[in-house]
Amino acid sequence: MYSNLDTISFWNLQDEIKLLENRGYSTREMRSKLQQSLAFPFFLLSMIFLGGVISWLIAIPLYTYHYPIDGDIITGSWNIWNTKIRFLGVGAMLIGGIWSIVNLQKETGLNYMMMETAVNTRPFLFSKDLHDKGEFGRIQFLRGAHYQDMEGWPPYWAGLPPMWYATHAISPLLAIAQSRATKVHCYGSGKIRDELVTQYGNPYPIETAIFELDSPNLSAEVTRSLFYCARPYMESFTVYGENACYEWQMENESPVLFRMSPVVPGEQRTEILDRPEPPDRTELLPKPIRKYTKRFVYDSVDNHLSFEQGGGHHGSHPHLVNEFVRSIIEERQPEIDAVRSANWTAAGICAHESSMLKGAEILIPDLSLNQSLLKCFSPNPTGI
Repeated sequence: MYSNLDTISFWNLQDEIKLLENRGYSTREMRSKLQQSLAFPFFLLSMIFLGGVISWLIAIPLYTYHYPIDGDIITGSWNIWNTKIRFLGVGAMLIGGIWSIVNLQKETGLNYMMMETAVNTRPFLFSKDLHDKGEFGRIQFLRGAHYQDMEGWPPYWAGLPPMWYATHAISPLLAIAQSRATKVHCYGSGKIRDELVTQYGNPYPIETAIFELDSPNLSAEVTRSLFYCARPYMESFTVYGENACYEWQMENESPVLFRMSPVVPGEQRTEILDRPEPPDRTELLPKPIRKYTKRFVYDSVDNHLSFEQGGGHHGSHPHLVNEFVRSIIEERQPEIDAVRSANWTAAGICAHESSMLKGAEILIPDLSLNQSLLKCFSPNPTGI
């Protein structure tokens, strides 16, 4: 009778069951759905209890094995729980939220797209074109960074773990390589004032991660900062290829393109340095919205940096809108679909968990396979 039982409210489910039974229809699937809904709160409670057991009987003993407690063991254990282990649960909830979005998109068939500006900027589109033409040759390494001082911004930013919001630095690397991040080692650096630590339990102003990708022999480095770093706003990425290298790291400077002659064993290579200005790729857009990649379309009194860059974040906004609308019209999933968005986001969340465990190896779940969320939080002690 119903193609999707998720469309029926829990509060109406019992009434629908009675109505269909009175009319002689089978309600076995609906009763199963009702039982699942009733059991769900108990499932959550059991997961919370299990999380506590794992934390106190496994995670804390593992941590103290590598970093012995000085002084009172009860006080020391509680301090480890309060400053290290309990935030694994926060990370697990964040990954769980991402997992829910992926599953919901699969169940409904609706279009989901993360509006990630970094993979639609002029510099990125230019580098993608170079890669599509084979200019880089084999990609050997990738590096990204995002520096921004969030002092004085709304309160929810205060003390935010840097890697929780790292998609501007991560996404260009994974997009150009057409890869998924699978493992991460991350280290925090520096110190912030105690007031900022209390909200999220994050002690670091800067975090740097090395990601292993699912492409053969390829890794990527990402650095993210939010506080106490005297570097003005910067988004950057670098593609290191065997034949060419593309560096974009200054907001007000053109990217740098290095080219070298083909490798001949035993012979030095010639070098060519260029600073090409990335073109405004308006030909990729419908004519009526091409003008929106330019600075002038915004109110001149609004001096937000993303507007000054033109079209919002280096001309990216109209490209994002165009891709999402076209994906609906063409009845396909957008380029930045739920699964890809999940990996770009989960990579940063898992990176912060690694930094809280002093660089332990953290596996990043493949949410396209409904992989167990516990796999994200399975640190390898040998990686500490």
